[in-house]
Amino acid sequence: MNTEEEPVNETPEPRLALIWKFLPWAVCLVSVLVQYRSAIFSGFKQMHGGLGDARLVNFTLEHGYRWLMQVAPHKDFWQAPIFHPFPTASAFTDTMLGFGFPYWIFRSLGVGPHSAMQWWFISIYILNFAAAYFLLRKGLKLGISASTAAALFVAIKSSSWGHPQLCPFFFMLIALLALFRILDSEESAPKQNGRRSWIVIFAACFVLQVWSAVYAFFFFGLLVLVALIVSLIWDKTRTALTQVIKKDLATWIIVCIISLMEMAPLISKYRGTAADKGYRRYSKSSIARPYSWVISQSEAFLIKGFMPKESNKSRGSKGSKRSKGSKGS
Repeated sequence: MNTEEEPVNETPEPRLALIWKFLPWAVCLVSVLVQYRSAIFSGFKQMHGGLGDARLVNFTLEHGYRWLMQVAPHKDFWQAPIFHPFPTASAFTDTMLGFGFPYWIFRSLGVGPHSAMQWWFISIYILNFAAAYFLLRKGLKLGISASTAAALFVAIKSSSWGHPQLCPFFFMLIALLALFRILDSEESAPKQNGRRSWIVIFAACFVLQVWSAVYAFFFFGLLVLVALIVSLIWDKTRTALTQVIKKDLATWIIVCIISLMEMAPLISKYRGTAADKGYRRYSKSSIARPYSWVISQSEAFLIKGFMPKESNKSRGSKGSKRSKGSKGS
């Protein structure tokens, strides 16, 4: 009698492996249909966003497209035809240049500005999901199901329709993935050229984020700075970081110089505008509520049921006074 145990084949069946491989993208597609159901199932007759930042971002994206096409009066990027007679109006807000390519593609295909804005929302949602998934899967080495669930949360959290400039996360997520690849010590003798490529990718994402939305970049840069300070406290992380920099010191220096040169024109325009119009002041109303850090806004349909219900007593009294005043006027 043969008592030897047969080896267990842990390789999944081909069909099951194929389904498992495409599961994240199926989840992403379904979530898009749910999250943007009002726009999609209305034939893009309904539009997300409001009359504040959403309308401004739509104008900014359209200005960027017409600047690329050199259509008057958009031939000078910094002289956007808005806020007349103030010059350099494009420096009044985020330029959205790095985030504009999905919008520009749909506009070049003949889609109108408002419909292209809706397609831009959907494209950014998918890009955020993809970047988060690869960061978790390739950077943190998580499983498919865990990476899919976390990427879905990131994509839903990015659906800030009232503030579209805060929707795109993918440059920051790719930059984090690049850092993981640069600092990854488990790779068996990684090629030096491959590590240099990730250094370039990290710097490129850094610059593109600055040229797109400074507000999000500020917090991302703050996160990187804090991580750098913390890594310098412990001997082990400080030694590892020093070795990574020493291995490609020339590459880091060149990349930093080029990045500063690429950001200089934008910084110059913003500083000029701030010197002329003054810097923005923050108030208590700008501070996020505790649950806002983990739960998206009420517009996010997939997790809307988990939103804390606010008391409308104070709002109602203020709103009724406004409505009466408007009727009286």
